[in-house]
Amino acid sequence: MFICAPFAPKFPDHVDIISKRGFNTLLDTSWDYRKGLAESMLGVFHSLCIHRGVSDFNLALHQNFFEVKDFYRLHWHVYPRNKNNLGGMEINNSYVVGVFPQVTAKALRQHFGVQGYD
Repeated sequence: MFICAPFAPKFPDHVDIISKRGFNTLLDTSWDYRKGLAESMLGVFHSLCIHRGVSDFNLALHQNFFEVKDFYRLHWHVYPRNKNNLGGMEINNSYVVGVFPQVTAKALRQHFGVQGYD
């Protein structure tokens, strides 16, 4: 899994979880892969709760159509709800976010014990 805070987040502490392997749908994965995915997701949820104060969120899965077998990158978006204060800009599909993605990325790195840029 590739876990990141996107460069242009839609919400404060928005996190993306992206499959490193090119799967079209979740059904194309093995049980072992799903177990690793679940552990990664739980780590993200735990990190956001402990380090960033996220108490509730929406989880969006993006996958290809089941009958289509071309390349697609299976991925998820974690959208924190308790930190979302929509204003006028967001209604017009432009997002003003009060948390830099670097702050979220630093909390994820600390939680998972990964060295990175500070």
